[in-house]
Amino acid sequence: MRPLRLWLSLGMLLLPLVGRADTVSSCTATAVTNLLGTSCAIGDKTFNFISFSGNNISASQVTLTPDANSALSPAFILTGINGAITVSGTSNIQGLLQFTVATTDGSASIIGTTVSVNGTVSAGSGANDVAVVDAASDFRSGSSFTFPETCFVQGGGSGPFGGCTSSTGGTGSATGTFGAAVGFTDFTQALFEVESAGNGTATFNSATFNINEIPVSAPEPSAIALLGAGLVAGLARLRKK
Repeated sequence: MRPLRLWLSLGMLLLPLVGRADTVSSCTATAVTNLLGTSCAIGDKTFNFISFSGNNISASQVTLTPDANSALSPAFILTGINGAITVSGTSNIQGLLQFTVATTDGSASIIGTTVSVNGTVSAGSGANDVAVVDAASDFRSGSSFTFPETCFVQGGGSGPFGGCTSSTGGTGSATGTFGAAVGFTDFTQALFEVESAGNGTATFNSATFNINEIPVSAPEPSAIALLGAGLVAGLARLRKK
């Protein structure tokens, strides 16, 4: 029975170094309507997509593309199902995706989110001329929340969008950070809007929502060395038995 106890002891030593199996499938690029009510992973984050509400756009007309290229900032990108969305004259398109996100291993490492928008705006100088491309995230966990927003606006009738960057467009971003790192969110919304009025034209290309995190510390070299020495000693003892 001693060899069995020894193997069990070695297993207990190794267990903290072995991550639990990820049972959630990876997210794939698809229409948002196919994701509602499901969960999937992007990098080491698990996303639960809850609902989508839109003004002049539906979940079947929006594509979500995962981006796990940055280990410390997995993201998804929202675009029109057929690419760029352009409005002119008096028109408004809004999309709002509600979801929650959690670290795969449950650790408290989410520190905030970065929202980026890419698009172009052009408008006349009249009081009723306006073009807006906007993206934002209502990002919450318990009492912690942040609302980063980035947008472009052009035209004399900028109205409530007066705080946006006034330009012809391009790519803009904004970052929101929690006061302390969390392991999951209990309410998150990804929002985008493209609006025009009068002599205005606005084109929405994409909105990117990054989940920012703190790096997980690697095991100390001394701890690895100690574990290695223990394994060697244990195996030698087992062989002797």
